[in-house]
Amino acid sequence: MKNSAPLLILSIGVLLAIASCAPGIEKQARTVKFLQEEKQAMPSEAEVVTVVTGDAHRQFSRRRQAIPALTCKDSDATAEYPNGKNIFTKGTIAGPWAENINGPVDTQTDYCVDAQNLQEYLCVPSDTANLGSPKGIGQSGHLCPAGTSCKDGACVAAPQPSQVCKDIDGQSYSTKSYVEVSVRGSDVVYVHDDYCAQDGVTLFEQSCLPSANPDEFGPGNFYLTTSYVCPNGCKDGACMPAPVEQPLLGTAYSCTKVLDNSNAGGKINLFFISDGFTTSTANAFYDNVKWGLDFDGNSHGLFSKVPYAHNKNLFNIFTIFSEDIFDCLTSRNSGPNAIPCEANKIVKIPIEACGISKIDYVGLVGYPYSPINPNEARSGIWNAGKLSVLRADLTDPNWIRMSINHEVGGHGIGGLGDETYLAYLYTESWNITSNVDKPGCPKWCSGQINANEPCYQTYLEWKNCVQPYLDRVCVNGGESYSCGTSGNIKSCTDAAYEKEMQAGSNVVNCNIGVDCISGTGCYWGAGYSLAGFRATQNSIMYSAYLNGNYGPVGERIISDRLTVMAK
Repeated sequence: MKNSAPLLILSIGVLLAIASCAPGIEKQARTVKFLQEEKQAMPSEAEVVTVVTGDAHRQFSRRRQAIPALTCKDSDATAEYPNGKNIFTKGTIAGPWAENINGPVDTQTDYCVDAQNLQEYLCVPSDTANLGSPKGIGQSGHLCPAGTSCKDGACVAAPQPSQVCKDIDGQSYSTKSYVEVSVRGSDVVYVHDDYCAQDGVTLFEQSCLPSANPDEFGPGNFYLTTSYVCPNGCKDGACMPAPVEQPLLGTAYSCTKVLDNSNAGGKINLFFISDGFTTSTANAFYDNVKWGLDFDGNSHGLFSKVPYAHNKNLFNIFTIFSEDIFDCLTSRNSGPNAIPCEANKIVKIPIEACGISKIDYVGLVGYPYSPINPNEARSGIWNAGKLSVLRADLTDPNWIRMSINHEVGGHGIGGLGDETYLAYLYTESWNITSNVDKPGCPKWCSGQINANEPCYQTYLEWKNCVQPYLDRVCVNGGESYSCGTSGNIKSCTDAAYEKEMQAGSNVVNCNIGVDCISGTGCYWGAGYSLAGFRATQNSIMYSAYLNGNYGPVGERIISDRLTVMAK
């Protein structure tokens, strides 16, 4: 029993020691548990962590490996477009969105909203105030630049529409035929038939005119309507065969070659015939021809104008004088003294007078006053087929110069249409001549319309107001016309219609062209109509002013015609 007391005392001491250590052990356990729970919230940099074990404190440092921020990558990024804002290349982008830079990775590809609008993805800073912040996906919409369109996620060069022409008969006056004209990339084909004019002698022959510069216009870009006076009449779209020939000359003719380039290599034979001159006034006839042609090229006559100035060597020119009277400039007047102008006979006079069968064009130069009625001044200028009827002037050279430049050089040999307009007339005549076109002018521009041009809204308002009048019967000058496709006559005297047509004429210098060839545009008003468009604001075919020219489009068309005629 003596030894049991010390043992009891030792046991009690141990228990008390254990009890006194219990708070420390519990505190250590809580600290370790806290660190385990907070492990994921530790900063990426090194930190000091204190672990308490009883009364002792231990400190140790630990480092968690930093997780780099996700980056944005765009496949169409280049040195020129480092952020991938490259609207000319389709790209695919990968990364988080800039607005949620710590979010998941996404992938987007540039795409076309429509034919002109592109949705472009690019890498942008996540913090707009800090350009060095991590970059994520951004997006922006773009209108493709002029001359381009949106295709397969990028702005690409828009295809330039060009006409393709197929001539069925190869310009044969004795066979009725047609040409087929289509636009590249389109299934639409326009058919244009040969046809006879109401005068019974003029044939309108359709043919293809290859451009001399395919890179500029495209091959076969223009088709051509040539008016040809059939020597024996025109019927059902073709010239009739020749009957037995009768003598044409009423009096003695004097044929003089005033420009001689021989016949080597093919030449264009141009004839000027007197009408109503007498022996005493013959010099006035010769002077008018000399004034109008301007052989020296320094007085605003025909050979001062491009392309005639560079092609004088292609011409043989003749004057034919007689005292015969054709009186063509007054033949439309009624009365017993009116003489019909027999164009089909006049254009054949050079065969007998000069012994030349290749007749390319004829100008009939009329005395200023009617030989039948000396008190009646001749008026008017007109052309049909291979004949231009001109009025001479006894003192002013400029009148015959403007007449020959416009009628002979422009209409007759050049095949150009009028580029002026009438404020009351709407005629879609842009398929008749190559220098008059429809809105957008695809013959020499891209065919697109510059809707940003301030005058374009005025044009739209005018067109929308006038359009309802075009398919009903209307009255003009006391005569009824069909405003539909019959004759394509679209004019009337309705007050609202006339008001809008006049408003349209006030902005005829409106240019709505896009990507036109150098020196041209798409100007509103041409072909004696507000429905047509011309290439230049002013030209010989617009106003016939002396200092004018035919413009880049007109010059190209005439050059092509000269090449064909000289063969």
